[in-house]
Amino acid sequence: MTDASPDDSKIQIVESEGENKSYKYQFTYERATLYEYKFERQAVPDAKDPCFRCNKRVHRKEQVGIEELLFHKQCFRCRICGLPLSLQTYHRNPVNGSSDNEVYCKTHVGKTIGEIKGQQQLHITHNDSPNNNNDKYEIQVSYL
Repeated sequence: MTDASPDDSKIQIVESEGENKSYKYQFTYERATLYEYKFERQAVPDAKDPCFRCNKRVHRKEQVGIEELLFHKQCFRCRICGLPLSLQTYHRNPVNGSSDNEVYCKTHVGKTIGEIKGQQQLHITHNDSPNNNNDKYEIQVSYL
C-alpha cells in the first residue's frame, strides 16, 4: 500500500428513494480520516411546521427559520457536505434562483455534485427484483 498524497481524497455520495418516496442521502469524504454525513427525509411532511430537510415537525425551541423555510437546528447543514450552518454562514444557490430552496456552505454554494471533484464515475443501480416492482432506485456517485 502506498502513502496517500494530500490530493488523494475520495468523495462518495449515495442517494436512494424508497417506494413510499422517502429519501436517503450519504456523503463520505476520506482523506487522512473518514468524515460521513447522512440524512433521511420521510415521504410525507408533517402537517404542522415541517422541517425542510427531514419533513418532521420542528418545535419552536429547536427551529431555525430562513425566509419561508423551517429547519431543525441539527438539520441546518450544507446540503452537500453536512457542515453545520448558522444564520450568518448559510448561503442560498443564486444559480438556480428561487427554485433551489436548499442551504449550502460557502464552499458548495452554486456547485453541482459533479463540479465538487473533477472527474466522476456515476454508478446507477436499479433494484428490479420481482418482489419490489421497481419501486426503489439508488444512485451512487464516486469520485476518484
